[in-house]
Amino acid sequence: MNSKRISEFFNASSAPTSNESLAHLKDGTLISGYVGLDVKFYTHINCPSMLYTLEYLSSKHSSPYNIVETGCSSWGVSSTLLWDTFVSEFGGTVDSIDINMQNVEHARKAVSENTTIHCSDSVDFLLDYRKPIDLLYLDSFDCDFFRDNGSADHHLKEFKAVENLLKESSLILIDDTPINKHWLDNAMQRKDYDYLSETHVFYGKGNKIYSYLTQQTHSKLLLHTYQCLFEYYP
Repeated sequence: MNSKRISEFFNASSAPTSNESLAHLKDGTLISGYVGLDVKFYTHINCPSMLYTLEYLSSKHSSPYNIVETGCSSWGVSSTLLWDTFVSEFGGTVDSIDINMQNVEHARKAVSENTTIHCSDSVDFLLDYRKPIDLLYLDSFDCDFFRDNGSADHHLKEFKAVENLLKESSLILIDDTPINKHWLDNAMQRKDYDYLSETHVFYGKGNKIYSYLTQQTHSKLLLHTYQCLFEYYP
């Protein structure tokens, strides 16, 4: 896989002043939301996990790939464009679902014929979905890290709707599920995060899927930073 091309895609859309920026320090350290003179370069906070996911996918599965995404994005990190770039180069299709027509119309103008953008409630759509899935990316329902489990409940419903379509070693990538306070958006600028313990559990999008996969399946946690990535095994 041409990882340099994917890396360039992220770098083109990142900004050092963004609250979603990830600083790559000269000593190799990664710090969320950090701005300083000792930074080698910046990427979006999701860049390392998404790049790792695509590299792992291409090493474990053969083309064509079927990627399913909930919550399309053609701005910011532009995940929909990233998946579209990947399948356009290496073969496969993307199905992306979003309930917001403005998001859908914006994304439809930006993707190739390999990607289909569906305007629908994600759970309803996935309950009728029938194609085996190589990569499931969940990022539809905004979350409040500190107060609300609604997003986690919704994403668990999405996952359960298509669990039967996951193959052994299919990948599940979930956004907005930080492993600790240092991976929260704008972490270095938010002094009110200082009171949080190192082991504080957040209401992130994937916290209930995380519990399900680690406690009720044999799935492997491959990576956990701001996003979490699992390799699925029943």
